[in-house]
Formats: sequence, C-alpha cells, structure tokens
Amino acid sequence: MTKCRRHSYWPLFLIVGLIISIAPATAKRESNSSTEDDQKTVAALDTEYQAAVKINDASTMNRILADDFVLVTGSGKTYTKADMINDAKSAGTSYERNDEDIQTVRVWGSTAVVTAKLWEKGTSDGRSFDRKFWFSDTYVRTSAGWKYVFGQSSLPLADMAVTLSISPTAARVERDGQHDFDFEIGTWKSHISRRLHPLTDSTTWVEMEATVVVRKVWDGRANLMELEADTPTGHLEELNLRLYNPQSHRWSFNFATSNDGTIAPPMIGEFRNGRGEFIDQEPFNGKTILVRHVFSDISPNSHQFEQAFSGDGGNSWEPNFVATLTREKD
Repeated sequence: MTKCRRHSYWPLFLIVGLIISIAPATAKRESNSSTEDDQKTVAALDTEYQAAVKINDASTMNRILADDFVLVTGSGKTYTKADMINDAKSAGTSYERNDEDIQTVRVWGSTAVVTAKLWEKGTSDGRSFDRKFWFSDTYVRTSAGWKYVFGQSSLPLADMAVTLSISPTAARVERDGQHDFDFEIGTWKSHISRRLHPLTDSTTWVEMEATVVVRKVWDGRANLMELEADTPTGHLEELNLRLYNPQSHRWSFNFATSNDGTIAPPMIGEFRNGRGEFIDQEPFNGKTILVRHVFSDISPNSHQFEQAFSGDGGNSWEPNFVATLTREKD
C-alpha cells in the first residue's frame, strides 16, 4: 500500500475546534500545568512516532495513535489506525528517510497541533519515492496521556516550494546541537540517589556509586554511554545510544540493560541554554506516565543528572534517580 503515513484539506481551525469539543473533561490541563512542558512532550511524541514509522515499529505506533485516528493525505485519501498498523506489520514500505524539519507545536488547553515539513524517501511495493511536504498533526490529552488523533498533509512539494517559510511568529530558530554531548565524553564517577518506589509517595531512597563511560561516535553526532553500578538488588549494567537528528535538531536516547538485552522506545529532546531535557511516555504500574531526563549544572569536570516521573500529564514531576557526576582524572 503506497502512502505517506501522515496526514489535507479540512481547514485547520475546524479540525481543532471539533477535537476541543470532544476532548474528555478528565483530560483538561490543571491550572498549574505548563504550556512549555506540554509543547516539549508533544514534540517528543511526534518525533518518536516518525522514528517508529521509519522502522515499521507497529507497537510504538499503536501506543501513540488514538483508536479513532484518521489521516487525510493531500490527494484526499483517508486512512485509519488499523490501516497504519497493518501497513507497518506487513513492512510493505521501506524508509531510507522519514525526517521532520521546522517543527512547531502550538497548545490550546488539552489540544496540540504539530506543524512541520517531512522528507520521506524509500520504496513501497517495489516503487521508489522521494518527496517532501508540509503536514499538521493534532494531539489530544487523554487520561492515558497525549494521543495522536488526526493527521493531514499537503501534496508533495515541488523543488522550488521546499523553501516555503512559515509565519515568523510561529517559526523557531533551530540550533546545531550535534556537539551537545561533547562535555560528557570520558570516564566519570557517579554518586546516585534512587527512590525505591516512585509515584507512591515513598520517601525511601538508596545511595550507590557507579562508573559511567561515554564514547564519541561519528565525530560527536552520536555517542555511547555505559553505566555500571552495584545496587542493593544486584549488579546493574546500562547502555544508552544517543543519536542526533540534523533534520529535527533533536537527540534520541535508546536504552538497554544487560538484564533483558532489548532497546526501549526512544526518548527525544534537546539542549537549550545549557540544560538538556528529554521526555517520553512509558507504561508504569498499569498506566501511562511521562518520563523526563535532565542534564544541568554542566562544567568541564562535573554535571548533574535527574530522572523524574509524572503521573498527571506533566503537571507535577517526582524525581526518582539523581546523580552527581565527577570526571575521573587521566
């Protein structure tokens, strides 16, 4: 089945108005919720969805798409969630590229709209394609987290149209972040405080020491982090492959542990003003939560790392893994 797995001609304000009217009351943002946090969460989720499309990851797509999802393409074709999932499972489309650029997120209460330019390149049913187009994706906050409910795309752009710009008030100046993690290359001693029972109002923490080694890959556009620690429950070994996407200007974190040997869904984020923030949605104790990683207080020989969970859609965050890292001298 040949199609872009995105997104046509309904006026955007009608779509947003319709979705706002049907969004569950339980999904409304609390008064202390941050629009900036919502923007970051939805941006990371949309980037994660595109990464899943690229590798035909039907499981991740199924988690992000709403059950009543609809995609309308520039040619007027429509696709449902079942269409998208079945196409991914059949692996009928092979992607060389599926990259976002000039991504902008706008949030109105419990509704968010992502606009961006997408470059798709690959083969489908034996036919090659190489196209760029604008799209908008609509997300709604639900009791299970943000869900992708509606997508629409333009017709493929002519070469001369690829440089079309969006409103100066909506455009975000992107920075080249491919060397964001250069500060962390090397070997570190890490003192870790870990909350034993997150999101249960527990105040029980344990302390541990770890060794962290970060190796540069592709001249800084990727790096490999390895952590080893002795914990109260046994020896811990973690691996994190971090990849920089020059089209979206964001990093993806790809975690694995020696216990299961599998790669978890990627965490997406970026550095701004000396602070790195990375977010994803994950299942935890029977519900979907937000997970956030933050790098801060960065200097040549030390920095801070914090993992926090949110069970209320980003309204509040509970730290559960806090590390102070000090560089080992050569």
